[in-house]
Amino acid sequence: MKPWASCIPLALCFLAACQPSTLHLSVKAPSGTNQGRPLYMLVRKVDPKQFAVESYGEVSARIFQPDADVLLSALIYPGTLQRLKVPLPENAPVAVSFLFTAPDGTWQQFVNTPTPGSLDIELLEGRIRTGTQPAAPKEGDDAAKPRDGTGDALEGAVAQAMPTGSQGPVMGAPEQVTEPGAPVPDAAVPGKKKKKDTGPKADTLGEAPDEADKVDDKGGPQQRIRVFGRVFARGAADERQKYERDLGIESARVGVAASLSNLEAEVSADLASKTILKDAFVRLADDGKRLRLYAGRFKSPFLQRSQESAWRLPIQERGLVEDYLTETNALGGRRLGVMGEMRLKEAWGLKFSAGLFEGGEDATGKRLSEDGSARLSIRPFKFLTLGTSTYLTQVIDGTKQYATAADAELNLWGLSVTGEAAVGRLALGPFQSQSVLAYWTVPVGHELGIESARVGVAASLSNLEAEVSADLASKTILKDAFVRLADD
Repeated sequence: MKPWASCIPLALCFLAACQPSTLHLSVKAPSGTNQGRPLYMLVRKVDPKQFAVESYGEVSARIFQPDADVLLSALIYPGTLQRLKVPLPENAPVAVSFLFTAPDGTWQQFVNTPTPGSLDIELLEGRIRTGTQPAAPKEGDDAAKPRDGTGDALEGAVAQAMPTGSQGPVMGAPEQVTEPGAPVPDAAVPGKKKKKDTGPKADTLGEAPDEADKVDDKGGPQQRIRVFGRVFARGAADERQKYERDLGIESARVGVAASLSNLEAEVSADLASKTILKDAFVRLADDGKRLRLYAGRFKSPFLQRSQESAWRLPIQERGLVEDYLTETNALGGRRLGVMGEMRLKEAWGLKFSAGLFEGGEDATGKRLSEDGSARLSIRPFKFLTLGTSTYLTQVIDGTKQYATAADAELNLWGLSVTGEAAVGRLALGPFQSQSVLAYWTVPVGHELGIESARVGVAASLSNLEAEVSADLASKTILKDAFVRLADD
């Protein structure tokens, strides 16, 4: 036998010995990662073909139902640099997945064979940083482990990225955290009450579509039922008529909104209005809330003033221009229709909406063909929004009346200034309009909320009692559902 032939088995044994059995993983998570909330990391053995087609939901489900391919799962805390040891499978690639509440880009990394002995990953707010390596830990930093609070941490935003809100298994634990001074979210500290969000709350999707985008950016609860309402009362006294007083309820709005991961539905009514039904629609969206489809009765995307909630405006009416165009000339407003929408948060918050809506009626009461409406807006700065919108009547049979508007909105240090100019053609001929609204908001009190809204039904017979109750203001809606049997 040739001498070099005997070296082949030795070389193969040497290469096998060089294949590491453990992956030393370093994960750097700045304080803004996942909006400051803990998130799950999952390391698992994968097949390259399956990895290319699997969805976010399929991966996140393995947190609660791990299989033999799951090598490690652990909580990653914002503001820390965590080092973990991962046992590696033989001759198989692995994937490192991060379950962000609102993923916005690359959320998992493929590690092919031969697997390196160490891997550094740096996280951003909703994705993995690609193309750069995170800074190494400083020498002399004291090592510390994150506080134990896995169960409580799930009560926060981590649970929003999971299929259910139950406790999931945590396999493995961080070896050390080289930034012990970094703040740990309250939800991760046992016994510490989670702080309430005192920031401004977004209006309902039907009342203020642009404001409701904040819920998508924040990563709101995937499953929620919300009951809402508002009442506007107005009083006036006219000096010319010996201060004759005029009191009335201008608006008494009630409604219900339901949210799932990719589906939202809303129904609202104004009991003080001649047209009681206000909104009744559903919205379908992809996981990233970039592509959306509306169907039902909702606001058409015309005029910036119309997109604002009347609750946030300093006046009860939206102004003469909006009333004249929408109420008198039937351009825009709430209508039955279907609309598509695209929103690119990374491109200056670009948002484009376009749809077809039910047409108006002619002088004889005959329904006209469908109207069309579209709106484009960008947000180059956090305090500045620019937009343009248009509304066309009878787009199928030939447009006879139309309007196009351009608007700008500035919000800075409590000051809000909006301006809008519109041109077009109405039944009476061409028109032009300009409107400006400026106001300063000064906080003067605390936020009030409904802690409990309990409803229920109880039935009693001679030897049998039954009761069902629910709390519409609670996350756990169903409260009681039982029967009681008793002797005479």
